[in-house]
Amino acid sequence: MDINIPRVKPPQNLLEFCIKGDIRAIDDESKKEGVNPNMQDQEGNTPLILATQAGYTSIVELLLERFPTLNIDQVNNIGQSALMKAAIQGRISCARVLLRAGADPNLRDFSRGFCALEWAEYVGRTECMHMIAHYMLQPIKPKKKTCVAIFEDLQKLTAVATVPLLGDSADSVVPHPRPRVGSAPIPRLEITVAPEQVRKHSYGYQTSKRRPHSSMS
Repeated sequence: MDINIPRVKPPQNLLEFCIKGDIRAIDDESKKEGVNPNMQDQEGNTPLILATQAGYTSIVELLLERFPTLNIDQVNNIGQSALMKAAIQGRISCARVLLRAGADPNLRDFSRGFCALEWAEYVGRTECMHMIAHYMLQPIKPKKKTCVAIFEDLQKLTAVATVPLLGDSADSVVPHPRPRVGSAPIPRLEITVAPEQVRKHSYGYQTSKRRPHSSMS
């Protein structure tokens, strides 16, 4: 055996980079084609699970951002997801990032049948338990349009003047410029609602269902 032959290091993959917390290497991997973000080690742990249990919040965010095919709810051999690992290890920041990215807090593992909230309570991660419980009671929802936003949309509609049809095809449609102030009346949109309709329909809003009470919220 020739001792002068340099040793060739085995190629490293995304799993090893997440274990080491090598964010630069993970960034480089995200730019390559064919990298599987859902690869698993012998215990079934994915890069996301390994980064989460180690508490690498920046890497968790990077994985979620750079790998569109990443399965956020992928579980290992005993049915534990990245969110469950965050709950067990008390990684509050990682758990918050996962929940905001859409991780399912209702998944249960294969061994004890616990969800992330129950695991946090079982191992005494009180702060993480309260955070998950609060999220489950008040999940993040898309913001509804306010009256101001709706009014701005109406303004955009009224700002567009009538488009004259100069021909039979759509290609011949030319937008007509808005008239100058004082040269022509600007179209106005008025909406009238009868008082009895307001009382009857309450503006179309529906009351939300009551959430279950929880001592952990």
